[in-house]
Formats: sequence, structure tokens, C-alpha cells
Amino acid sequence: MSSEGLEEKTNPPIVSCKNCIHFKPCLARRYLDEVIPYFEEYGFIKFKFDKYQMLANSCSEFKTLSDVFLRNNTEQKSESIERQNSINKSQKPDEQLTPSESEKYQKNLDLCKKADALFDEGKWEESMACSDKILEFYPDSISSLVHKSWCLVFLNRYDEAQNCIEKALQLNPDSKEAQETMARIFLKKKNYKKSITFFNEILKKYPNSTGALDGIGYCFLNLNQYEKAISHYQKFLSLEPKNTWVLNNMAICYIGLGDYKKALKLCDDAVEIDSEDYYVMANKGWCLSLLNKNKEAVNLFDKILSIKPTHIQVLLWKGKCLIEMEKYKDAISCYDLILKIDPYNEEAEYSKAKCLQHMGLDDEAIYYCNNILTSRPKDLEILQIKGICLKNTKKYEESLDCFDEVLLGEPDNIIALNGKAECLAKLKR
Repeated sequence: MSSEGLEEKTNPPIVSCKNCIHFKPCLARRYLDEVIPYFEEYGFIKFKFDKYQMLANSCSEFKTLSDVFLRNNTEQKSESIERQNSINKSQKPDEQLTPSESEKYQKNLDLCKKADALFDEGKWEESMACSDKILEFYPDSISSLVHKSWCLVFLNRYDEAQNCIEKALQLNPDSKEAQETMARIFLKKKNYKKSITFFNEILKKYPNSTGALDGIGYCFLNLNQYEKAISHYQKFLSLEPKNTWVLNNMAICYIGLGDYKKALKLCDDAVEIDSEDYYVMANKGWCLSLLNKNKEAVNLFDKILSIKPTHIQVLLWKGKCLIEMEKYKDAISCYDLILKIDPYNEEAEYSKAKCLQHMGLDDEAIYYCNNILTSRPKDLEILQIKGICLKNTKKYEESLDCFDEVLLGEPDNIIALNGKAECLAKLKR
């Protein structure tokens, strides 16, 4: 469902937290807190990720969305070491340093460490200030330019971040570090085609770069070019077959292609790898619901909700399954909980109105329809529900207005045509 209406979408926001990139727990928390508090890449309703689920894992392996700073621990060194190495290259060997040069050299190494520590603490401005000081002494330090660019990314200053990387690429057009950072910046800006261009440059020299393969797959996924995304994900899985993030994304691709059974198989594979990851379980539940296995899906959603009872997206999916099972009262319980957490959640309001209409509680349904229509006055499905409820409460003139609005957008809408005919008959026109 989209945040703009209730049309079907086939791209759920799923994220896995294990089996991928080595991150410090504090850094993983920072990515969730600052970079992806809401995920709308697929047109889904605003979906707040649980910020601290990653911290519940005792392992040190963390994974966030592809459009976040991603580094393969087998391919790249830590930023601190990279910047120290760049300083080493800009200086003479230790035995040739003068006292003043040695002091300058040590000062910048200390700045590197301080910049990294501040970055880990989420102090982007302060961390960037350290990189700026390093760049005063070593303006050709590519790693410092990259570090500064990521501080700017976290500050949502993407154009400035892009300028930093453009300077780095002028210094070294083949810098993998700079190329991947530029690709991520374009990904954050949702310029997927340019992002793919930079990822492809990496693959020319590093054909087994899982970071680039994942990045390209994610870009094609957002472009709805599912076959191309699958091709890159398959190569990724040939290198890392137990990566649940990529298995999930491949499942999303097959859902987009309408192959729900293959999608479910991939979800099962992911669950087998990590049965405790409730994002993986949620994706499986969503696949089950698309296969009309609503009872199984609800059971799986209940398992997730026993751990995370206020998980909004899972509550929305569970409610949808319950509506399909005609368990409207139970579905309303899901939507009431969502509206307690997020009083302006339009999808919950819409779905609750739909349930109330099915239960014959027309006045309550009209109330929720009016709430939605204040922000989406041309929402045809809401107008249709409101029209039905107004007709049921014998407010035929108002009902007729709603059906007329629906028919302007959908002239062949049978429900609206029949509703209009009933209203006209009651009004003796």
C-alpha cells in the first residue's frame, strides 16, 4: 500500500541485520537513527525502523539499507588506517622528518583518530571539522575527502558531499573508495542511473565486489527492472550465499514479477539462515499473504509482534490479512494500535474505515474517511467508501456527490454506478 493511496505495491521495505558488513554497534545504531528513520523507497507508507534491534544482536555484524555507507570488510581498510596511509604517502619516512614536520605528522594522525571517534558518536559537524583541518595540511588526502563527504551525507547535504568526491576523483579517477562513495551519494539522491554508472566502474576492476553488485541490484530494484536486479543478486549470492539481505531483495524482485512461489522459497532460505531476524520473517509473511495463505501469514506476524508488539508495518500487513479473512474486528484492533502510535497514519485510517463499513458502523467509517479526505480530497477509494456509508445512513444527496466524484475518475466503476442509481431512485429523479 502506498502512503498516497491503497493501490497494491510489490516492494516491501525489508532490511536484514546480519551476515553482511562488519560495523560497530554504535555505528549501526547511528545509521538507523539518522539515515533511514523512514523508508519510502518503494512507495510504501512511512515505515519507522526499530532503531535498536541491531543492538540486541550479540554479534558485531550489521547491515543497513543499500543507500547507506556500505563497505565490504574484505575489500577496504578502516577509514582511520586509510587516512593515516594517505598521510604517510604525503610525508617523508620517519627518519627524514624534521622536528616541525614530525610534529605536524603526529598532529594529523591524532586528528584522524579524533575524526573517527566523533563520527562513531554521530557528531558529524565536529568530525568534519577534523577532516577539514587534515585537508589544510594534506589537500590531496582522498580518504579525508571521502570521510568529509560522509559527514555531509549524514547532515543531508548531498550536493556538498558530491563536490568533495568530485575533487577526490579529480585527484585519482580510479579510486575505488571515491567511486563507491559517489555511487552511494547518487543512490541517496535517488539518481539510480548515475549510481549504476559508478558501481559499474568498480566492477570493471573488481568484478567480485559484493558492495557494487548489491548496489547495482538495489538500483535496478528501485527502477523496477527486476530481471537485471536478479542477475546482479545472483552473482552476489554466488560469492556470499547466506546473505539474507540479498535473498530478501531477490524475493522482492520475484514478487514484482508476480512469481510469489519463487519469492516465498527465497524467504524460506533466508529464514533458515537467520530464524531470529524478524525482518526476514516479515518478508515471508508478506509473501504468504500474496499467495492468499492469510492464516499462515497472520501466525507469522503474531510471532513477530510477540517480540515487537508496536511494529507498524507488520501490524498493517496483519490487518490486511484479517480483512481478507473477514475478521474485521480483529483487524480494527491492529489499526487502533497503529493510530495510538501514529495518530495520522493514513493507511491505518483507510483500512479502519473499510472495516467499519463492512461491519455496518457507517458513522464511524465516515469520520475516518473525512480525516483522510482532508489531505487526499480526490482519493477515489475513500470517496467510494464514504458514498456507500452516506447511502446507508440515507444521506443520498451527499452520497451522490461522492459517487459522482468517483465516476469522474473511473467512469466504469460498477459500485459507484450502482450506488448512484440507488441514490437517484431514492431521490425520485
